[in-house]
Amino acid sequence: MKRFHLILLIFLMFMGGCAQKIPTQSAASRNWKGELNQLSHWQLKGKVAFLTEKKKQSANLNWQFDHPHHKIKLTSFIGTQILSLEENDNGVVIDMGDERFAGFQTDVLLQQLTGFLLPVDQAHLWLTAQMPLRDAMFDEQSRLKSGDWYDTTGNQWHIVYDKYQMTNGLWLPSRLSLKTEQITIKLQINEWTL
Repeated sequence: MKRFHLILLIFLMFMGGCAQKIPTQSAASRNWKGELNQLSHWQLKGKVAFLTEKKKQSANLNWQFDHPHHKIKLTSFIGTQILSLEENDNGVVIDMGDERFAGFQTDVLLQQLTGFLLPVDQAHLWLTAQMPLRDAMFDEQSRLKSGDWYDTTGNQWHIVYDKYQMTNGLWLPSRLSLKTEQITIKLQINEWTL
């Protein structure tokens, strides 16, 4: 019996010696804002909600940015595709159900088809918290908290960054909301891939 305990003790000591703590990144890169400004490719996954006085809709969100073009997929909670948007050098194509639509201005076509405003043209700036904002507020780590701007179609937006997450040494939003007179958009970003 003593021999069994001795073998068990040696085994546990060996296993404890092999265990490694995986380092977690808790400090931002020294020049994280400059590095963020250099990003030309990223992908995010999460959820989005569109809230108006008459409608409330939500969907799963997969958004890819490959400078200067966006790809957006909205799916239902059971995985059914609601909308697929893809920009290229020739304009934008939106698939909704069995129908395909094409245009040249993403924001305008998206609003015509869905009735929802979504400032896609400037999304690479507001999604990564780099949008130049009027009346901008910052937290103690120099991250944007809130502010206002006008999109390319002239709509005024108020944006609030509720929460950030660290990804590859960069602070990126994980919860934010945008608001105009017509709509409130809430985003929960669960994963950033840089």
